[in-house]
Amino acid sequence: MNDKTEQMQREEQPYLDAVLRAIDRRLADYSVSAEQSRQMAMERKRTMWRDLYEMDRRDMVAARDEINESIDQADRAEAEIARLSRQRSTPYFGRIDFDDGEEPGKFYIGLSGLRDEGEILVFDWRAPVSSMFYDYDVGPASYEAPMGRIEGQMTLRRQYKITDGKLQYVLDSAIKIDDDILQQELAKNASPHMRNIIATIQKEQNRIIRQDSHTTMVVQGVAGSGKTSVALHKVAYLLYHERGRITSRNLLILSPSQVFSDYISGVLPELGEENVAELSFDRLAENELGELCQYEGRYEQLEYILRHGSDSGDRRMQEIALKGSQQYVQWLQEYVDELLQTNFRPRAWVYGDERFEADMIRDLFYNRFASQPFMVRIDWIIERLVDDLETRKGKELGDRPLHSCERTVHRMIACEDVLELYCRFIQWLRTTGRADLDEVIYAEPLRYEDLFPAMLLKFYLRGSRDFSHIRHLVIDEMQDYTQAQYAIINYLFPCPKTILGDITQNLSLCSGVRSLDVFDGQQAEIVRLCKSFRSTWEIAMFCNAICPAEGFEAVERHGHAPTVTAYSDEQALETGLVQLLQSDHGYGSVAIICKTMDTAEGWYRRLRDRMPIELLGPSSERFTQGLVATTAYMAKGLEFDMVIVPDADDATYRTETDRQSLYVACTRALHRLELLHTGWASELVERAQAAAEG
Repeated sequence: MNDKTEQMQREEQPYLDAVLRAIDRRLADYSVSAEQSRQMAMERKRTMWRDLYEMDRRDMVAARDEINESIDQADRAEAEIARLSRQRSTPYFGRIDFDDGEEPGKFYIGLSGLRDEGEILVFDWRAPVSSMFYDYDVGPASYEAPMGRIEGQMTLRRQYKITDGKLQYVLDSAIKIDDDILQQELAKNASPHMRNIIATIQKEQNRIIRQDSHTTMVVQGVAGSGKTSVALHKVAYLLYHERGRITSRNLLILSPSQVFSDYISGVLPELGEENVAELSFDRLAENELGELCQYEGRYEQLEYILRHGSDSGDRRMQEIALKGSQQYVQWLQEYVDELLQTNFRPRAWVYGDERFEADMIRDLFYNRFASQPFMVRIDWIIERLVDDLETRKGKELGDRPLHSCERTVHRMIACEDVLELYCRFIQWLRTTGRADLDEVIYAEPLRYEDLFPAMLLKFYLRGSRDFSHIRHLVIDEMQDYTQAQYAIINYLFPCPKTILGDITQNLSLCSGVRSLDVFDGQQAEIVRLCKSFRSTWEIAMFCNAICPAEGFEAVERHGHAPTVTAYSDEQALETGLVQLLQSDHGYGSVAIICKTMDTAEGWYRRLRDRMPIELLGPSSERFTQGLVATTAYMAKGLEFDMVIVPDADDATYRTETDRQSLYVACTRALHRLELLHTGWASELVERAQAAAEG
């Protein structure tokens, strides 16, 4: 430590001491408050039970309300104790000195804000003034305040490392990608959960986080660019800035898997916010179609694609591509429009001496209720007819006319079964010459490519659950969703969205998002994140050689170069892999990432008796430290200290789909990447190695 650094630490220590004292006072106050509230609740419970037989109903309700209020006060106090305890460990991580021409100020920035006797000691990282810490170096700076834009001069930008309330070091830093604190954070081993990145947010990331909540933003980010972290910090930002209008109930994350949900589950609580709800398309499919039919899972389809992606003549591969397209969604809409004309045949309803003509029912269906889905119109027609009947009779008539009306009106529908109608849709495509597709058999499980068009058909015909309370939707792994899935998203969630992904990580090249052009015309702002933070420079450059990205940049954090090792046969490869795992590598998380689940399961079976290993597969729910065997599609969004690709041969990785799979596997590595093979190495690997070395 040099003299200047020691002097800065001496200058900063008194302020840190003052902040810690303020936190300790608040901790003491909340501890007393929590204890008093708990005791008060217990005392009121004793009083209520003692006087139970002397209390009337009003007294009992009042007593319960008082008990619940005391418990709520205790819970709120204990939540503050937990937040302050986290804050005491790291009260702040940054400081800016800013002169707006009226009154120069020092602004300390931390995970959460802190006031003491009316004075703000620490500003929340989401506060307007804090944005300058991420967006500017020393010099002219500005920020958006509630009263308008504030401009001035930033005279100091300082970063701190404080652990367990102790000042480790102080840095006067400029915004640069290789700053010391960022480098130290990136050099850490992988955690069982994603970490918050508030101390190292970069300017382009900050722009996404603080973007207007009323705007849809599409973020195309290279692997390791922090897309998911940015999305979670944006959620925390919305909860802070829209407090009173938006709560955790009004936000939703569309998550790719349960393992991924577990992996990100610690970030929002660490930022002092409640976790928001998450929904996956698999769960949505189970809710909407689970009782109607059996269907193939996402991972089963992916396995098929990985095995047959190179066969341009494979009929199913052709159908996967077509059924994932915008054209297919358009045909489905045309089919629904035709159903509205042909699937309902109005006729008169007669009940006793009252008659309701077919023309009246036709008018209700095609005009009065025309804005509603098909079956909702039917329900409203029945309700309207029964109401009109009771109006004519001047009294309520019970359930008999309702049952009569339901029977009559439902007989006017040619077919109500959604799955049968979807089977007829395939036939309609063939008979109208639009597409020659294989017949979908009602009694057989739906293939995955048919699942979401069938669900969309159900929504068009029957409507859906009400998601109107969702005011902002976060979508991760955007490249994996077909146009039918995006049509479902837009149908269910007409709110603003933050959509993130990497089109180079689309493992199903025949469907999903292959170009950002699909978002044209959706009034969405498109942002690109080109800097990769996850991997060392050597690994990042190797991965970019596999799938080059426009404008790609890698953090200059150096480490092991990716190693490609050839073995004479499978037994020698297994011996080499075991020796690698048993070496003193010092990594907490290691992944054997294979192309298919069969291969991953094979390695799991071979190794489980020799060392602790977990299989990360479609049924997994948790992300844990240690050694795992898995596939690239299961590992998406996750990171590991060391990644081993045990099948990097030319027979396994040779097609464009294989290129994407290999890219995803390699980009999961933080510090070390090992590629093993027998026979000839994959040409994709050889080219990447040559490009990285060159």
